Amino acid sequence: APGGKIILSLLPLERSIRLQVEDTGSGIPDQEKDRVFERFQRLPGTKGEGSGLGLSIVKSAVALHGGSISLQDREPGQGLRIMIEFPIKT
Repeated sequence: APGGKIILSLLPLERSIRLQVEDTGSGIPDQEKDRVFERFQRLPGTKGEGSGLGLSIVKSAVALHGGSISLQDREPGQGLRIMIEFPIKT
């Protein structure tokens, strides 16, 4: 959204490292959270151009590196938190 914010964080965990991306947009409804990782999926009512490939590509790249990705609400209706975790190889 115009005037919104994006917050990037890198957090060390016990056996992994987490890249966290948060925004102050309207979020993603719970019933749509799994679908946004599918190719060519866009949220109903999405404005602007796009092919619906972004999070699908991210999920594939994360999986190739042994990581995981999940979505979470920041606050109900007040943004999204994307958490990407990669294992730490010792």
